[in-house]
Amino acid sequence: MQDSYKLSVSNFGPITEAEVELRPLTVFVGPSNTGKSYLATLIYALHQCFGSITVEPSGLSPQRFRHWSMDYPYIEKFRRDTAAWQGLRDWVTDISETLDTSGKDLHGGASTNAVREEPPHPLPPELASHLDPVLKSASLFNHLFESELRRCFGASAVDVLIRQGNATGKGGEAAINVTCPKQASMDTGARFHLYLREGRSKIKGRMEVASPVSLALDHDLGLPRWVVESVERLVNERDVSDGQIKRVLEYLTALLFQSWFRPVNRIAYYLPADRTGIMHSHQVVVSTLVQNSATAGRWTSTDRRKSPVLSGVLADFLGQLIEMSNIGTGHHPGSLKKSATSIENAILKGTVRLQEAETGYPVFTYRPRRWKTDLPLLRVSSMVAELAPVVLYLRYMVQPGDVLVIEEPEAHLHPAMQAEFTRQLALLVRAGVKLIVTTHSEWILEELANIVRRSEIPASNRKEIPRQEFALKAEQVGVWLFEPQRRPQGSVVKEISLDTSGLYPTRFDEVALTLHNDWADISSMVGNNA
Repeated sequence: MQDSYKLSVSNFGPITEAEVELRPLTVFVGPSNTGKSYLATLIYALHQCFGSITVEPSGLSPQRFRHWSMDYPYIEKFRRDTAAWQGLRDWVTDISETLDTSGKDLHGGASTNAVREEPPHPLPPELASHLDPVLKSASLFNHLFESELRRCFGASAVDVLIRQGNATGKGGEAAINVTCPKQASMDTGARFHLYLREGRSKIKGRMEVASPVSLALDHDLGLPRWVVESVERLVNERDVSDGQIKRVLEYLTALLFQSWFRPVNRIAYYLPADRTGIMHSHQVVVSTLVQNSATAGRWTSTDRRKSPVLSGVLADFLGQLIEMSNIGTGHHPGSLKKSATSIENAILKGTVRLQEAETGYPVFTYRPRRWKTDLPLLRVSSMVAELAPVVLYLRYMVQPGDVLVIEEPEAHLHPAMQAEFTRQLALLVRAGVKLIVTTHSEWILEELANIVRRSEIPASNRKEIPRQEFALKAEQVGVWLFEPQRRPQGSVVKEISLDTSGLYPTRFDEVALTLHNDWADISSMVGNNA
């Protein structure tokens, strides 16, 4: 599927080997401490890195360009090459004539005349010779991705993320590889290789892209007017500063990366485990952090080493809860309000509400059906507190096309509600959200198996079975089992498919069988001693 991508890692955290394909619904299952959250956090960091390469509708530089700006020696070499200038103008002219650039900037939404996916636009050789060394080098991303890894994991250095016990004569090494599917602009998919080595704080990486270097545009990509005008001035007047040349080339480079790694170029949100505790205490946590930040100038270096550090995942979660107060009680244009309401109606039997306090900090409450007053989340059931963030994110943050990571959705839910929430997840996938779920729940996997098998029944016959609207095709779902290994010590991640019984072989039944046999032995002994 064009919107899926593959991720393989080795010697990362507790994981020895893993190769997963990120599909519309990706489920990580397995024993505790096998790396499910590690891999989910890595995926979040990847999206924080690649997803930041976006250009605002106004046509300004990408938000994080400052982290990987193009070196000026490239700019000076380009300025002296007249053929490269001409090639750049021909390329931009080809793109702007293919897409309707009249009247408005195209980035962020194509005109009604634009085709969903245009033919590729190969870079002229004289232009490609300048951009190839930049495009096929991961140096543009290494610093940003290293920063995101350390931030998301709350790690002092990236080499602490390497699996322990795998040292060789040259020291341990972890590898991370991202492979995106073939786009219209390439014969093969784009690949991003990263290596973490012991004793080093920096990442070594490289890109692999097909030649000739091309750009395929669709309704998500386009050229803003300032790029076309800047290129015209660059070629016709040549009275353009190095800064202007740099800005144009960096913008086009960003579009190329955005095109190649489109499945990873998605905004991601992470709902960590223990959401109940966080929702009960987030105001206290945030206020304490604010108070400590005010005394930061008086801290010694020893104090800083002893001070607690939030992982980026948790910090982002807390920050986004605060950000909701800026959104207010309205809904953003791409709101998944219907999905949020569906969860409230099917499971919570009430409404999760956002109110803005006098301090400007958001206050989250719950109003049961037919009640006229609200309850603070501190006084609601753990089930409501656990699912409240899901409802809030769908109502105020997540949009179709975004990635949503949910750790342990079964927490604090009765088995019947676990099954119902799994059905709600299927509806979210159909609404366009890309989901990554970590779980230990047999009930979730069994209901997911029903959802997949239901899609095998012709739609015309589904009216005869219950819950006909909850169906996903097998290719939309990926279930990955994390299995602990003794030699080498760590976990291996493998995909599991529906078996002949129509269930996912998660080995939960082995636990049930052991418990049953113990019960039988105990019952036999109790009976003999009666």
